[in-house]
Amino acid sequence: MDILLDNKRLSGTIDAISSKSYAQRAIFAAILARRKSNIGLDTLSEDIESAISCAKALGCKINYKDKTLTIDSSAEFKNNIVVDLGESGTTLRFLLGLLPVLNIKAKIIRRGSLIKRTNDLLFNLLKSAGVKIREENENIYIEGFLGQGNYSLRGDISSQFISSLLLSLAYHDKKSLVKLETKLQSKSYVDMTIDVMEKFSASVEEKENKYIVSGPYRPTDYKVEKDWSNSLFFIGAGVEVRGLNFNSKQADMKAMDFIKKLGYENISNCGVKIKKQREADEYRILDAKDMPDTVPILSVLSAKEKGFTKIVNVERLKYKESDRIKSSLDLLNRLGVKAVYKDDSIEFEGRGSFTGAEINTYNDHRIAMSAIIASSFSEDKIKVFGTECIDKSYANFLDDFKRLGGSYSVI
Repeated sequence: MDILLDNKRLSGTIDAISSKSYAQRAIFAAILARRKSNIGLDTLSEDIESAISCAKALGCKINYKDKTLTIDSSAEFKNNIVVDLGESGTTLRFLLGLLPVLNIKAKIIRRGSLIKRTNDLLFNLLKSAGVKIREENENIYIEGFLGQGNYSLRGDISSQFISSLLLSLAYHDKKSLVKLETKLQSKSYVDMTIDVMEKFSASVEEKENKYIVSGPYRPTDYKVEKDWSNSLFFIGAGVEVRGLNFNSKQADMKAMDFIKKLGYENISNCGVKIKKQREADEYRILDAKDMPDTVPILSVLSAKEKGFTKIVNVERLKYKESDRIKSSLDLLNRLGVKAVYKDDSIEFEGRGSFTGAEINTYNDHRIAMSAIIASSFSEDKIKVFGTECIDKSYANFLDDFKRLGGSYSVI
């Protein structure tokens, strides 16, 4: 869907949506718990529904009612299954670990940008353990068994590979060791995985460059906490967002430290509402290493303030829903900001406001939402092409945007 946005400021209060990252982890833990678990989940998204589709394909009984997702995995798992994952990279990587641990043969169907996203590191590890994997166009075919044991892999490509192994290997009663060959990037996402695993009674022992895990998982009642990454879009627009956990393991919460560099402080007693208190720092650095998903929206927020911004450790952004280096640069430049990429960094000088523009989302939900929020700081109307990608993580985003004072028309 293509939309034309008016340049109107947002205001009001909104409840944060459920964290899709926590929800996906909880769904996989519930599958492995082998009985009935109840997951408190206020909102769904395409990524969450992709994880639910895995549970259904395996034969779990699923019910979603009154903001509670019930997963009953007590029946014998189905074999020789087919699962369509859409474009959910996290779900794919978690499933690649789960299937061989359960010794289940499967055909996995990928869509869109997910077909091109790299999984070689996990493929090679599984193949070395005797699991058969082959790719054929959008399909992945997998069969074989991954037992308890000692495994090692790099930690600087994707934390999802490590999370996949930890989640899955803990299904075995006996201990398994996962050793990191390099320093772990985006450690907070692995910490989130461990947090969920322990809530479902799995044992996780973290030592230097290694994790020791074992089961069994046990069914539980689990409440998914609210999502910091998606909340940042409305926080940045000046809306009060409620329900967030200030002790969260979500690294995206650290975006608030960067927002302070822009001269804003939280003035809410029961949520997050930022207010300008001083001029922005003239020179500011954003480290994308542990919170890559925040780069598009924080780029927009920083670009509307005077001063120089350097975003470092962005190389891994190439492997997101889009090449997020390219798409973020294009977003900024179309808004009238002269942004460049050099030496693993994005650099630009803020301009105070934005020009009218036509924005390509590159089928990336975070680029789309960032462009929509940018319209509230624009001097003229902004067109955004392909906003349907927002459903991946925040299905009601445009409804919430409109309720908070935003205005757009479909073109």
